[in-house]
Amino acid sequence: MGWNKLKLLLLAGLLFANIVLAIFLVSLRNESQYIDENSYLSATKLLEEYGIHVAENAVDRKIIDVPIFIGATDVSLYEEIAGFMSGSTVERIFTTPDGIIVSLTNGSRAAFFDGFGVRYTTQDYANVFESSREYSNVSGVQMRSAEKTLKSYFQTFKVLRNEQSQIADITFRCTSVKQDKSNGILYCDVQQYVNNTPIANFSVTAAIDNDTVVAFQGYWCFSDVQSAIHAQMMDQVNILYNIRNKISQLEADVQPIIIENLSIGYSVYFHSSDDRFYLIPVWTVTLSDGRIFTFNATDGA
Repeated sequence: MGWNKLKLLLLAGLLFANIVLAIFLVSLRNESQYIDENSYLSATKLLEEYGIHVAENAVDRKIIDVPIFIGATDVSLYEEIAGFMSGSTVERIFTTPDGIIVSLTNGSRAAFFDGFGVRYTTQDYANVFESSREYSNVSGVQMRSAEKTLKSYFQTFKVLRNEQSQIADITFRCTSVKQDKSNGILYCDVQQYVNNTPIANFSVTAAIDNDTVVAFQGYWCFSDVQSAIHAQMMDQVNILYNIRNKISQLEADVQPIIIENLSIGYSVYFHSSDDRFYLIPVWTVTLSDGRIFTFNATDGA
């Protein structure tokens, strides 16, 4: 065999070895990003012995590592927030046992309660959430128009937060839009997110008329987070074992029991001694019958 052929064979062998090594390293890296499959299968098998089934694709096995965020509520911001909502100036501020009410010169009114609760109405839409309504579906054009209006509207609140910190990105997504058949007003359900992870129960319903937000109510985080800390999290397998303990206490007629979704989110906890709040990672388990169980991702409680 000639030397040139031998060199070609050696080079081909080295190239093949490098390709195999690269494939192995990529596979190893990808596998390290997911919880152990055998541990997951053992958990699902044990659940089945208890009559609990995990639906296909209900659990994403990717390892989740999200921080605890810490922020502080600032009552002094309410006046500015109300001004941004209405595009007007403050006329009067009322303090009530439930919170703070801000009256604006253009007839709008904003109420803040329970730390993050908010209800805002403009003068001509004071009862927009009160009367019963019959809804109709909206077109794709109306959906996109509503999302554009909401994006512009809620974006104005970002000036109240320190956007230079880059600790967390607080955003929102429009989850549904429906239209009042009687007057054409659009009602949009808007969910708030931090770093693309939903904040449980932090959502508002916004009323839009003629491409203008005329009212909204719900719970919303206007304050920015100030710091983040990392804590060891319970993974999906641990949570599956925990749900077994919860469901085993339920009535026997809840059969079959199927876990349809296991997902990560955030829940808010208030510090009792000051104005600080914590966004705590939580695992949410949704059953096929609509029941939902929530577990603290740091201790499983």
